[in-house]
Amino acid sequence: MEQQPKLTENREIIAFLAETYPQCFVTEGDAKPLKIGIFQDLVEALADNERISNTRLRQAIRHYTSSMRYLSSVKAKALRVNLDGSTGDAVTEEHESYAQERLVEIKARIAERKKKAAEARKAKAKDKDQEQGRKARAAKPKRSSKPRTDKPKSPAKATAPAKPLAQSELHVGKSVQILVGSNPVQATISEVLKESVRVTLASGMAIEVANDRVIAAE
Repeated sequence: MEQQPKLTENREIIAFLAETYPQCFVTEGDAKPLKIGIFQDLVEALADNERISNTRLRQAIRHYTSSMRYLSSVKAKALRVNLDGSTGDAVTEEHESYAQERLVEIKARIAERKKKAAEARKAKAKDKDQEQGRKARAAKPKRSSKPRTDKPKSPAKATAPAKPLAQSELHVGKSVQILVGSNPVQATISEVLKESVRVTLASGMAIEVANDRVIAAE
């Protein structure tokens, strides 16, 4: 007969105990307060079982009795159970008080871990937003430093400055120009806000500009 592997993990040992002594141990639902000295009873009952060492068994029992489910079962006057499910001594008020203190400590640790995890997520989101802002600023079109070579228009033919589009003329999908400094840049409106619009440039970059910087496309 093939030898079964040893049980070394707490969850494995507790599952084994729940299967072997279902009236005493559980893996789901409400737990029952255990008889004081249950570990010694298990050592004797499992003396011929080579799958679980006494050291691992003790650790598993300590893990089981430290869980929130078990601590919640330790109520004054509740009857403790033996391996076969028979009842024994009642839980004392002192033991209930200790169990409640442990529950408060565990819940406080869980709340602190959740708080730190939320703060970490918030900090990560902030860093991501700042990085996206830096990239957007770096990709913003810059004025050319090269001297203009085209001939200046004569005063008689100079055109009047372009007027910003009215709010009623701003529509999603409309091709417009936005003024970057004094230079018009082709763009397409992607979202109309109250006093500004979001546009997508030909390069694919999305930016937000004030309404008075939006003029008709040529």
